[in-house]
Amino acid sequence: MMIAKFKLYILLLATLIPIQCGDEVRRFIEKEDLTVELGLIGSITGYIQTTFGSGGEFANWKLFLMQKSTNKGYLAQINALGEFSFSNVEDEKSYTLYLFNPDYQIASALSLKTDHAGAIERYFNPKPGRLPYLIIKGQTMTFNQPNELSVDDSYLVSDVDDNAVPDGVAPFWSLTDKASIEFLNTQFDRDGDGITNIFDNDDDNDLIADLIDEDSNDDGIKDLYAASHDHYYPGDIEMFNSGIERHEQADGTFIHYLTMRARAANDLSVKSIKILGPESVLSGGVGINTNPDGTQGEFRWEGDLFDDGTHFDMATGDSVYAAKLRLANFLPRRFHCIFLELASEYTDLDEEGENVVKQHTSYYGRGIHTTELGNITASIDDNNLVSISGEPFPEALAYEWTLLIYDANGRTIYESQTLPSSTISLQLPTQALPQASDLSYKVVASTFQRTAGYPEYSVHSISNSLDLSVPTE
Repeated sequence: MMIAKFKLYILLLATLIPIQCGDEVRRFIEKEDLTVELGLIGSITGYIQTTFGSGGEFANWKLFLMQKSTNKGYLAQINALGEFSFSNVEDEKSYTLYLFNPDYQIASALSLKTDHAGAIERYFNPKPGRLPYLIIKGQTMTFNQPNELSVDDSYLVSDVDDNAVPDGVAPFWSLTDKASIEFLNTQFDRDGDGITNIFDNDDDNDLIADLIDEDSNDDGIKDLYAASHDHYYPGDIEMFNSGIERHEQADGTFIHYLTMRARAANDLSVKSIKILGPESVLSGGVGINTNPDGTQGEFRWEGDLFDDGTHFDMATGDSVYAAKLRLANFLPRRFHCIFLELASEYTDLDEEGENVVKQHTSYYGRGIHTTELGNITASIDDNNLVSISGEPFPEALAYEWTLLIYDANGRTIYESQTLPSSTISLQLPTQALPQASDLSYKVVASTFQRTAGYPEYSVHSISNSLDLSVPTE
């Protein structure tokens, strides 16, 4: 009863606050005995055009309005006239903009000129209503009237050549040595190059791609043992990553799987979590699940992530959501990204002061970085020595590998310790294995794990027959 009176009291106070726009609303979120008031901007509309004045060039392109502090944001599709709109944007936050082509390849980042020498600004504080026109200049875009915005001066990006292009963006989103120590920010842009960590191929600017970097943010702690790198998001979504598997078949062809996982905050009321991404990668894909008897099933995937324990999402109701997709087309290309669409529910007060359940939608993006994948081969000699060969990842890249042995029913009966790629052989522990003639084995090579249990890439060898039966005299 006390909480209800407290909510009503704040609601009455809110009616006394001057409202700058008719569609501004107030949201109340209740956690235990604490009621927190968050402001929402009703809607923000805008228009985007090329430098030569055409807005129709960007029909079906996407704009991502992203918060600085949480990396969450709002996704809008541009119409045939170059117009776009964001709904229910939280106020009193700093935002930047990213542009994506219709196939979700990142194309352009926001750049705002500043009086600071050798630097530009990227974040601003939106207001209800209309944004100044956006002008596209290749890999950067800017507002035609930036003085109409409140610019966030707390974060600057290096621009030593003063060309209004962040130094880290200048080589078109590739690995670069143009990061800025002066403007270093460890939270959301580790190397200060102007590319937010979740989209940056190289967060710490050590010229090692994040997907193969054991310490991608250079904090002195391996990513595997820290929750501070670009898989992690502060707020409603706590973790979001993806991994690709390559399975070699007996006929020399390959099957590829894409697994996407997210962990929501335990106290979040999730309505649904979906994936949006490049049709060239996701369309025609088949969902993979685990049946109650442990066998693998297939289903028509419509973008959902699941928390039911049967979709590679760990356990039912543990706030980990996942989906595994057998890809029908080809692997992601450079700059491809996926977005998590989170629909959550919260308790609000209606005009009579009664509790009502409402829904809020937000988006979280991340790059699905690409690498060339090869194959790995395993063999077992007469002395039961397992040997590996091949180059599963490019440029003789270091990796980890594991041996798996299966019984006649395809059930795993043995998994070896994880070995570095510098170790190319392993003695089979025959004393711990059945003396059977109908076994099989394979090896799996994986990039170094940055989040436990979730390698970014893994390559599976062909499954071979294994005979460990006692020889007859």
